Amino acid sequence: MAKTSRKDASANIADVLAMMRHSFSTSDSVRHMLALVVLRWLADSRRSGFDLPFPLDLPPDLLYHVPLMQADDLPDWLDRMLRELELCNADELGGVFQHLNFRSPRFMFSQQDRGILGKAIDLLWMKDRHGCSWALLLAALETARKALVANSGAPELNTPDSIAALVAALGRPDSGDWVYDPACGTGQLLAQASQCVAREERRHWCLSADERNPTAWMLAKLSVLSQGLSSRNIRRADVLRADYFTEHDDVEGLYDVVISHFPWSRKGWRHEDAPPDPHHRFRAGLPPKNNADFAYLLHMAFALRPAAGRMVAVVSTGVLSRTGTEGRIRMRLLARNLVDGVIALPDKMFQCTSAAAAILLLRTDRAPRQDVVFVDARGMAASAKGANVLSAEAVQEIAGIYSKRAPVDGRAALVSPDRIADNGHSLNVALYVVQAVEGESHDLHEVRARRHELREQLKNLNARIDELLAPHPHGPAAAGLEQA
Repeated sequence: MAKTSRKDASANIADVLAMMRHSFSTSDSVRHMLALVVLRWLADSRRSGFDLPFPLDLPPDLLYHVPLMQADDLPDWLDRMLRELELCNADELGGVFQHLNFRSPRFMFSQQDRGILGKAIDLLWMKDRHGCSWALLLAALETARKALVANSGAPELNTPDSIAALVAALGRPDSGDWVYDPACGTGQLLAQASQCVAREERRHWCLSADERNPTAWMLAKLSVLSQGLSSRNIRRADVLRADYFTEHDDVEGLYDVVISHFPWSRKGWRHEDAPPDPHHRFRAGLPPKNNADFAYLLHMAFALRPAAGRMVAVVSTGVLSRTGTEGRIRMRLLARNLVDGVIALPDKMFQCTSAAAAILLLRTDRAPRQDVVFVDARGMAASAKGANVLSAEAVQEIAGIYSKRAPVDGRAALVSPDRIADNGHSLNVALYVVQAVEGESHDLHEVRARRHELREQLKNLNARIDELLAPHPHGPAAAGLEQA
């Protein structure tokens, strides 16, 4: 039998999602579509005998041929398989499928009229074609991410692959590290970070995450499992809620690597007169209630291990330079010697927004008064389908510049804390990295010094010209005699 291409799988996934969205919301459509794909994938693994990336216990009746029989009890069978799958794998899949209902009248399934559900089965089971279930799963995850962003306008739910790869290269998680993402979205940063660890070691990797969006949380769990990682510590939770620590373990100083592409400029995350945070996450200042950027950043810093914690956050450029409360928080992070680097990213890299972004890097093991690394990567992207992307070579180059901590003309600069303070504690990369002009790059201080030098030379030259043109005290003839 022919092997199904990724293109064919993506087309069928898109058709299933489009059918469901006529009767369901985008989130409900995504969740039901993903559930069907997962069942197809797991039933295929039992039938074909291939190993799953992460071992799961399968219900005895999860057999590939059952949906193809088109029996009247298909909706009941689907619901039962998902319920048993959760019970068999409570740590990994508990709660993932609990709100789904394939018996909903909106599916309109019967022996005479197979409706949406029957048509979806036809598309996803693909007439028993060989080798398509893995392609279907990958296509389903990708399509679901794009659909969620298009519906909600939340770019963090579909982090570009190249940005996720850059975050992993900068954080450099190792097999012995504890890794944490406090707003993991659909799990792309976690899945990409897993590539830093050998596949045989991933089952023993320490990984934790939180996500408040239920559909994104489901995607994160499935994405992580597909990478051979345990999803048991991916929690459905909002880390900014006041009661977060009453429901979950204290995270203070626990993690070696903290990464995140959290929601930018989230509004209404706290009450107007919020009580003091009992765990002192906001000791550097209470972020504005209508912009949670620094609330996420302070939570991430709070979670870093004191000995050698590393933090990599994808942020909006406003985080680098806004004043007021946020400016004072930024000043205190600098005063605590936590800010290690800033990388300016190209614009047009994210779905549903053309806004530029940056990567903010913190470390807890910096030397006293160590310089901060600034990297300008805005010109390192390539255009693809109307968006900018970073090639694998560009990702490695940026990570290499950061790790070497050396100035690069037109690309990177090492800046002292005093100079950052002189600039109002702004972390705007353009203040410190001078872009090349006509193929040449110059340090800002060198440009200013050369300008001053040329001005002095021009001043002296004008004085000499004025002196030569001035009337001689004994008249032109006397001047000529003296010269003779």
